[in-house]
Amino acid sequence: MASKNQAKNQAKKNQKNTRPLRGKPTLKNIDGQSAYDKDDRAFFRTLHGLIDLLFSEALTLHGLTWGQLAVKSDLAYQTVLNLGNRVTRWPQFKTIYKIARAVGYEIELSATGKQAKLRKAA
Repeated sequence: MASKNQAKNQAKKNQKNTRPLRGKPTLKNIDGQSAYDKDDRAFFRTLHGLIDLLFSEALTLHGLTWGQLAVKSDLAYQTVLNLGNRVTRWPQFKTIYKIARAVGYEIELSATGKQAKLRKAA
């Protein structure tokens, strides 16, 4: 009986995990090749630039601490802290949207070019 369980366990170990990775987008996959194409890398640069802009605007223009930003954007403090410290690797659009609205911006998405535009709210 023990040999059957050992055989099953060994078969499970030999199977390749096909689930998508969660967390930080890695730059290389198992083969050492880049896991993301040029457009994806550009998207991540744009996303992180947008997040940096929102946090700097919250501090410089509005004098908001991260705690005040969390209250104003109706988010948990830990969510804002994780996003600001780059712990959150795949932020939800709704989170970025709420922070942008709290700072006085609106986000406009384009379906064709993986682009996001930020503009002052009217």
